[in-house]
Amino acid sequence: MASRSLAKAVKAKIGDVPLAIHSHDDFDLATAAQLSALQGGAEILEGCVNGLGERAGVPNIAVLAAICEIFYGYDMGIRLDGFQELSEFVAQVWNQPIPEHLPGNGRTAFSHAAEVHYVLPSDDQWSFNAWAPSVLGNTDMVALCHYSGPMAIKRRASDMSLGELDTATANLVLEQVRKELKLRKGPLTDKLFTELVEVAAQASASGGTDTERLEAWNRLLKSEE
Repeated sequence: MASRSLAKAVKAKIGDVPLAIHSHDDFDLATAAQLSALQGGAEILEGCVNGLGERAGVPNIAVLAAICEIFYGYDMGIRLDGFQELSEFVAQVWNQPIPEHLPGNGRTAFSHAAEVHYVLPSDDQWSFNAWAPSVLGNTDMVALCHYSGPMAIKRRASDMSLGELDTATANLVLEQVRKELKLRKGPLTDKLFTELVEVAAQASASGGTDTERLEAWNRLLKSEE
């Protein structure tokens, strides 16, 4: 990349003087530019918590530090697993929410929707992840959608400490989840999912095979008015 060539050219001029690289994410290449300059001889890389910065922001320092340690072998002298706590603290202080899809620290950074992702044991963090969420102190997330199946429902219920659902109950919940998703533009809230699980569990325990129309969405709206 251009950053590598520029870093080499500048280092040839300044010799032993440390070279720093500063980049913005205008072309979604800010982190790549940092690493390219590193390969060209730059000694000082720059990033910011949650990628905060002018225009499109700067590299997310949590991911930048992790890459330098994991892929380049540098001892960063940083507790990588403390970055999530720092990320959330800065978001509160700056009144700038963490972007949902922010690599490393975003809520959906380690989310899974496809049912095949839940066939494997819950402690398998590598089969469908580039890295484990625990590296930065983040957690994975069950993103319920129309691609979800009963295994995803079971995992979401377990993660929320709602109990271990059998397949029949999970399918009842899944049926209602899909109906509810058609009624809203955003994801299901934890409160609504909890209600769907509770009602489906009651129906399953009583020998019912159909929860009918739960109308949980309408009841939720009324309860929040």
